[in-house]
Amino acid sequence: MYPFERFTHSAKRTLTLAQEEAERSHHSYIGTEHLLLGLLRLDSGRAHDALASLGVGIASVRQAIATVLGRDEHIIIQQIIPTSRVKRVIEIAFEEARRAGSDEVDDGHLLLALVLEGEGIAAHVLLDLGVDREKVVAALGSPKPRLPSIDAQRYRDVMSAFPSGVVVLTAFGEDGRPRGLTASGFSAVSLDPPLALVCVDKTSNTLPSVQHSWGFTANILATGREDIARRMATKLTDKFDGLKWDRPEREIGGPILRHDVAAYAVCALRDTIEAGDHWILIGLVTAGGRFEGVKPMIFQDRSYS
Repeated sequence: MYPFERFTHSAKRTLTLAQEEAERSHHSYIGTEHLLLGLLRLDSGRAHDALASLGVGIASVRQAIATVLGRDEHIIIQQIIPTSRVKRVIEIAFEEARRAGSDEVDDGHLLLALVLEGEGIAAHVLLDLGVDREKVVAALGSPKPRLPSIDAQRYRDVMSAFPSGVVVLTAFGEDGRPRGLTASGFSAVSLDPPLALVCVDKTSNTLPSVQHSWGFTANILATGREDIARRMATKLTDKFDGLKWDRPEREIGGPILRHDVAAYAVCALRDTIEAGDHWILIGLVTAGGRFEGVKPMIFQDRSYS
């Protein structure tokens, strides 16, 4: 079993797309050709940039795969072989990541592993397109150096100096009950379309509710609501007892704490991005409101003001 938690978001995305390609081809296995197609379907990344610079496009690869499979029966791989070959590609990707001093495997390591393994359909297809190992290595370039990071306590000290608003993120669970958490990582992203983001710890009990309802409400707390901020920062199951809240007009979003906020934004979940020990949730703002004269609460130096 490989530690897939050490795959970057783009590498995990590649594996998901490779599975889609296998299903699209009605294959009962995932082969190196599917991995290559998965890499080509990425919107960005080292592999995306390298393949683009080499003039390798998904249409030409699909055609070349059909040609290779139809031309040389010795290259056609039965069910068990591509599984073993892809496992070997993943092993090589981990080896290359370690060699580069990285704790994570990215899409560039997967592309490099495909050509280093050399015997899979993907490698044959790239050769047919005039792309050999040396060209791939050159196109990928040197991986980014592994940089030292600040220790956790020093990081907290630095970030605590930055004042921020306090948001209670809410959603409804599968049982229809309200869920909520306190977050300070909330920001506007785009005006057209209106997008906002919030950062949520991966261990949050509210995350499954956001994913279930495909939306959330960002309640920007009013000053003097420290008790609500602290309550929502816990993992208690009765956080909403005694609180007054309204349902959004649509099914999207979570409870609106109308009596305790300076403003609120109801969001439909647009995208999720993995970032360290948090998820970045990007939402399309579908409704919202601001209460004039109500000041928002500020969090700084680990205290509310």
